[in-house]
Amino acid sequence: MDNRVFNVNGRGAKMLADTIRLAISEECLCGPIAGWKKDPKKGFILYWFVDSPSVTSFPVSKERIDSFAALIVDSLEEDWAKGLLKKECEAGVEDWDYECDHDGDNHLGWRAFCEDWGHVDHDAYAFLCIKPVWLWYGK
Repeated sequence: MDNRVFNVNGRGAKMLADTIRLAISEECLCGPIAGWKKDPKKGFILYWFVDSPSVTSFPVSKERIDSFAALIVDSLEEDWAKGLLKKECEAGVEDWDYECDHDGDNHLGWRAFCEDWGHVDHDAYAFLCIKPVWLWYGK
């Protein structure tokens, strides 16, 4: 599907595993995830086919998605603890992914999404990106 839209935010490995399963079923991928790349600006990018040396060939079967999701969540939390990720909105910029000031609480989570044409980073083999984001909880 060329006009695919996918955008889910959440928290924890179980919800991420369920989100990855949804992304795979929506894309009608019959086989495993073929590989991934960790991009410093975008986060984890998942591929259904690997044809580039910059992508780690790491097949993940549907039965191993729970473990893979836990690995992704742990890695994003480690990057956060090391200060490698942007933490706050720039003044005057509304961005739903960052910790902006509001009347409520914020918790670290993730957002799974695709970009134009249902791809990520203009790569037809990349079908899902998972990046760390702040989740906002109001009163």
